Amino acid sequence: MSLKKITSSFWAILAVVSLSLLNISCSDTETTDSTNFVIYYTGMTDIGPSMVGTISQPTYKGNTPSDFAISSITLNGEPYSGDCFEIDSETGKISVQNTKNASTGRYSISISCVSGGKTYNFPDIVVVKLLAAAPEGVVVTPNLLKADYGDIIDINSIADMPTAMVTTEGEHISITSYKIGAVELVTNEEGASAPSYQPLDEEYNKCFTISTDGEFSIAQGEVSEKLEPAIYSISLILGTKVEETMLERAVMFQVTSKPLELIYSNNYGKIEEKTNEDPTTFKSVVPSFKGSTDGLTFSIYSVSPSTDKIKINEKNGQIYVEDGHGFKKGEIYTISVCARNMYNTEEEVGKIFNDIYTLETVDFIKPITKFSYTEDGNNKIKKVELARYTIVPEIEGDEVLYKFSNVPDELKNSGVTFNENDGSISAIKGNKVAKGTYTFSVTAENTKGPKTIEVTLEIIDNPNKFTYIHYGNNLGADGAELEGDIYQNQFRFYSNQFSSYFPTPTTDYNGDATDLKWSAEMIRFLEPAGGYPKANGQIRFKNWKDNQVGILLVTATAGDDPDTQVTVSVPVFVHMLKSPVYQIEYTPFVLHVNPKVGGTSTSPKITTKGADLTEEQRSMFLLDYRRTFLYYNFGGKRSDGTFHEDGRPDADPISPFMQNLWDKCGAGFGTKTPLSYYNGTTAKTDWSKTLGYVDNSNDKNKRHTVNILANQWNDDGWANGFLVGAMTYTETGDISKLNGGTEIAPFIVWFDENYEEQK
Repeated sequence: MSLKKITSSFWAILAVVSLSLLNISCSDTETTDSTNFVIYYTGMTDIGPSMVGTISQPTYKGNTPSDFAISSITLNGEPYSGDCFEIDSETGKISVQNTKNASTGRYSISISCVSGGKTYNFPDIVVVKLLAAAPEGVVVTPNLLKADYGDIIDINSIADMPTAMVTTEGEHISITSYKIGAVELVTNEEGASAPSYQPLDEEYNKCFTISTDGEFSIAQGEVSEKLEPAIYSISLILGTKVEETMLERAVMFQVTSKPLELIYSNNYGKIEEKTNEDPTTFKSVVPSFKGSTDGLTFSIYSVSPSTDKIKINEKNGQIYVEDGHGFKKGEIYTISVCARNMYNTEEEVGKIFNDIYTLETVDFIKPITKFSYTEDGNNKIKKVELARYTIVPEIEGDEVLYKFSNVPDELKNSGVTFNENDGSISAIKGNKVAKGTYTFSVTAENTKGPKTIEVTLEIIDNPNKFTYIHYGNNLGADGAELEGDIYQNQFRFYSNQFSSYFPTPTTDYNGDATDLKWSAEMIRFLEPAGGYPKANGQIRFKNWKDNQVGILLVTATAGDDPDTQVTVSVPVFVHMLKSPVYQIEYTPFVLHVNPKVGGTSTSPKITTKGADLTEEQRSMFLLDYRRTFLYYNFGGKRSDGTFHEDGRPDADPISPFMQNLWDKCGAGFGTKTPLSYYNGTTAKTDWSKTLGYVDNSNDKNKRHTVNILANQWNDDGWANGFLVGAMTYTETGDISKLNGGTEIAPFIVWFDENYEEQK
């Protein structure tokens, strides 16, 4: 595991991007880790034996990747050399094909790529589970459902949502469970011989429901707002007594709507009065539209004052005026547009967007005579890495729109934006653009003609850049430091000796360490003692809590300029161990885990009166999450920008985030079920409604490990933060004794959607 790994994810969290997005700091000091590189794939995990499609190109953190290749594939852990998977070397898109006669099972695909001149390999980063086809005789009736978008997103709508039923012909098939499988967007491109299917992220699975008796429908409310009007194909996973099978593309669901939104990004334009032989014309920007596009047409609804010279492209909504209009200087026209599709009734005109555009007639539109991004006109821009900036062109000319072309991939999805309305180039603080030189073209155009220039952006060293803070650990024998990121910044104390412990950090800051500005704040129990952190970052702990874990957030900032300064924050963890009869030590006691992937801790050391438990004693020792589940958010947010809330599902402080997770598990807020290994007094066999658990199986290698399940910790956005839950134990092997067992908190789960464990 890379030494920087433990801080790399916080790099993303506490970057400028983070402060605006995460709302976890009062200062405007953010950064990102351009030294670390991670990719993520989503979509198409469970498929059937005739399904084909494309797993979309990955998202990434770091420099723009290239030269993608499949480095290896395994099927159920064994090498696989078939032709079911191909990768686009430029984009990283993975084609799934030739599955009809392929072997069922779990395909783990390892991907390599190049970023920043380095080659990276990501073992088993894509997992595709090929399920057997559902037995013959299984059908869904009806197999096409329709519902209006407005009714879908309104949980109080009185409209009945359509349903379909899974049925079997005859008595030979016994279905024991139903689950939503792959959700795909269906498109019918003009001229195509067949529809195309685009796999969607697993978040879309939550938009559909299927009951325990096989009734399929759509989920009403906010969870389905992401379903734009379109056609979706849904596969179903059917459990039988023998295996899970897939009923491929079992049902189509069409989300319909009348026209909903029409937006012109620039809703004000000018046209020149005609005073000579030169033509004077006008074209608006093409608007964005939300709603069903079936039978969609645009028309001019009204113009004030009235004229028939203002027209609209009925297919794309672009407003235009041809030469010969006769408009006079000072005339201002207010335009209303009508959008209509096949879901409007015959009696309806359509959706009227009143006064959506204004057009003014002027005596003269100045042609573009000067266009540059620098005072000297050489268009060579120099900026430091990670810095925030906005560059506005110097231009002489009226009614100018801009177009950027030949933009290097390294500038895309990197925190740099190109505004085609005003021509500005902006970068957020903590942007991911690596040092180097980037060249692209910019065209400025008005009705008098275009002017194109070549712009060079050079990114140079940021003297404030640093990427990590490391305090080490004391988890080895006699307090020695263990090597590896999984142990970084973790300390265990057996008494109040922690108040006399003074860890000092190391960083990769190239300047004088005393130039860094340090601060610390309590997340859980731990507080910095008075006068700490010192000028060198040294800390001292206070606020001991028996048999608990504490979290302290330490922050260092380099530089004084708000646009170029760099801030890194790192959590420091302490296990405050006051031994009851049984002493439980996880090493490490923090499980750093990507919630999309899940993870498993080490098995803890358990002792009594200084001696390790015997194998027989360990087999009788039960340990389980039981109560006081506390979540401390550290950047997790929903799609609407609201942040996941700190707290508990059942008591003050109440966390709606935690309540929503409990609700998805079908559990009451005061129950332990989502994090317990047990249902009542028996071990669970179905983990679909479980977030995580302490393993109490007979496998001595897994016994008492903490397991966090993949893809469960999501409430319209992934968990990013810390979870601490109270465990209880009994040495008798009697499950009924767990609730009344001794309570401890020896463990922390650190959720981080940017974390990628290094193999």
